[in-house]
Amino acid sequence: MSFLDRLDALPEAERFPLIWQWINSEDPRPFFAELRARRPVLATPVCTLVARFDDVIEVLRLPTVFTVQPYVNALGTYMLAQDETPDHALDKSVMTAMLDRRDLPRVRAFVAAETDKVLDGAGERIEAVSGITRHIPVRLVQEYFGFAGSDAAKLQEWSYWAQMDGFHNYPWDLGADHDHIHAEARRSLGEMKDYLAGLLRDRVAALKAGKALPDDIVARLLQSRIAGPVGFPPEKLLLNVGGLLIGAVETSSQATAQIIEWLLQRPPRLEAAVAAAQLPDPKAFDGHVWEALRFAPMSHYLFRKSAAAHVLGRGQAWETEIPAGTHVLPLIGSASFDGTRFAAPDAFDPTRPIHSAFHFGWGHHACLGGHIAEVLIPEMARRVLLRSAIRLETPIDRRGGPFPETLGIAWASGGAV
Repeated sequence: MSFLDRLDALPEAERFPLIWQWINSEDPRPFFAELRARRPVLATPVCTLVARFDDVIEVLRLPTVFTVQPYVNALGTYMLAQDETPDHALDKSVMTAMLDRRDLPRVRAFVAAETDKVLDGAGERIEAVSGITRHIPVRLVQEYFGFAGSDAAKLQEWSYWAQMDGFHNYPWDLGADHDHIHAEARRSLGEMKDYLAGLLRDRVAALKAGKALPDDIVARLLQSRIAGPVGFPPEKLLLNVGGLLIGAVETSSQATAQIIEWLLQRPPRLEAAVAAAQLPDPKAFDGHVWEALRFAPMSHYLFRKSAAAHVLGRGQAWETEIPAGTHVLPLIGSASFDGTRFAAPDAFDPTRPIHSAFHFGWGHHACLGGHIAEVLIPEMARRVLLRSAIRLETPIDRRGGPFPETLGIAWASGGAV
């Protein structure tokens, strides 16, 4: 019996839990393929799923129709929870300027050196989540973003709970302890604000005393001339600096852990990736990383809420009106394998353009620091795969949550290949 036949045979109240099980299965692609072919827009009492590439893009390109209102409870006035507002435009513009793309070689070199240092000190095995995929992004937050003198464990904790509340604490997240997650996120946010207020106060005092600051994002913001002319007061600075941490650690850790595991579990793919990792130019290797992440994505969906009624698939057999007030899940994990848009979508192709998937979102709410992640994630994976005879010891354990918590890897003595 097909997925949809099984679904249609159930009472309506029992359908979404089964859908949720299929979405979060080890490989939801067969379910997604059937949705694209038979029911590209699937309404449930909890939310409406959108499966085809063109319809997913339509949802994501209309931010005032399909809004990020669900984010507001967790993210408040942060720009990620706003759609086409002056504050969103201002904050994104300022922070994009600070996260200078000319820094990318410096960021990649830092990640390479820090990851090698960890691996060199580990002997011949490591628990890679705490040791690498969370540790290295935290080091980048400290040194490049400018969270000077911070407690690494606290940075991980703040990022974790913000991510849990912001992206994994909604009506469709069946089984989540919603109140506990939100309470922990509020507690962590308070701690982070206190830390950042002290950090900014100390940095301002150092500037007034004529001391030179390191070239990091916090220092750039404090030394820029944007505050007066365009209205970027201290409270805005604090909010957006906090957003750097929230977006950098847990997402990068999840992506990198899943990429490493996926490649290590597939010897032919691993062999090709290791060969590419040894090339002087890392671009070819990066293609293996992003293609592995297409098969093992951080999420199979984004989410929006309709502010007005809208018709998807107009003129098509699946034409569907989405009523106002509907939670909508554009299934990016389905869209990335849509054969009407991509050649041989089920084939592993490391030359496939990065925009063939939705690793950093799309459109108005595309990841602000996506270009940083484009070097952070593959360089962590590259340094791991350069270890001699690299192998998987224990697969990812999520401990009942959405994020990788442990991943055991080992290699032969003698360092890198």
